[in-house]
Amino acid sequence: MNCLNNARNATFQESKKEITETKNIFLCKRPPPKLSDSVDKFEKRKDYSTNILPSALRSFSSKRKHIDEVYSYCTAAFENAQTSFERKEIETQTKEYLNDIATALSEDVNNLATKLDEYVDMQLDTLGEIPSMIDAFEKKMIKKKKGNADFT
Repeated sequence: MNCLNNARNATFQESKKEITETKNIFLCKRPPPKLSDSVDKFEKRKDYSTNILPSALRSFSSKRKHIDEVYSYCTAAFENAQTSFERKEIETQTKEYLNDIATALSEDVNNLATKLDEYVDMQLDTLGEIPSMIDAFEKKMIKKKKGNADFT
């Protein structure tokens, strides 16, 4: 019997070590968050989902539309050009315009990716707090049951 308990204890210790080494946020115990912290985090996540991310997407979409406008304008100008010099000039300007738009778009994509990364990090932090919230809730329920049992 003692041998069996030692084996279980060793297995438990190995599992515990594995969990702490992987640093899995869902398996780590944390103190329960303060209500004010939870409200602040909720407001920040809400701001990201309703303002920051949609704004970044609108910025990206508005700049993306310029590609078609530049293409249409430059195509018409190229077709109306009288000389090869004018065509070469229009081709050079078109490349510059499209390069500027591509640069602006890449900056918007980078900004959007950064905002999404921050948002996902906030969501993961919240998920990581769930085990400690459950523990705190369970302790309150046990305390409440003990209180009710004293009166019966």
